[in-house]
Amino acid sequence: MNFPKGRMRFVRAHDGSVSETGWLELDVKALDLEGVSKIYLDLAEVDHLREIGDQQEDALRKARELLGA
Repeated sequence: MNFPKGRMRFVRAHDGSVSETGWLELDVKALDLEGVSKIYLDLAEVDHLREIGDQQEDALRKARELLGA
């Protein structure tokens, strides 16, 4: 099974922990996974998601700096 790109995202915080390398979050709520034995994730997509997560963190940091928070 190729995992849907729209159901993946990169996060640096999970369950109260923060990690420089982060986690790949797979949203399986709406997926019927009965009988699935393997899920394949394109590592290029993982890198792309990490870049997007980094950009979002940078934007949030800049916004906080501008607001003096």
